[in-house]
Amino acid sequence: MRVVFAVEGMSCQHCVRSIEQAIAQVAPSAKVAVDLTAKRVTVENGSDVESLRAAIREAGYEVKGESREG
Repeated sequence: MRVVFAVEGMSCQHCVRSIEQAIAQVAPSAKVAVDLTAKRVTVENGSDVESLRAAIREAGYEVKGESREG
């Protein structure tokens, strides 16, 4: 399953690393792609959506919504 989160507050590579590390804590085998321009975080093979959303929020970013594929 793939989940795409709309995330506010990301602006640099430090933000990318923070989100990648936060998601790795709850879903170590997940593939994460962060698009700073589109303000999107795509997670494939992650754990449940609530855990992923919470990890992004705990890293200091605002999750505005998500869509699920697959």
